[in-house]
Amino acid sequence: MPTKEPGYVYILTNPSFREDWVKIGKSSRPVDVRSKELANTAVPLPFEKRAQRFLTFASTLLLYQTGSKNL
Repeated sequence: MPTKEPGYVYILTNPSFREDWVKIGKSSRPVDVRSKELANTAVPLPFEKRAQRFLTFASTLLLYQTGSKNL
């Protein structure tokens, strides 16, 4: 059952990844904090924030997008 937890939905890119790859995620903390955490996950370059949105239903939104191949 989807939850209605508020949070940030974000899109990040990384120059070390393929040009058409993006990371879409959710965090209860600001996206700048989350992207710095991800920079410590064995990627050679830091992530770059492309978009962010604070939503009251962030968890539910990601459940619907996860199965899509046309993001």
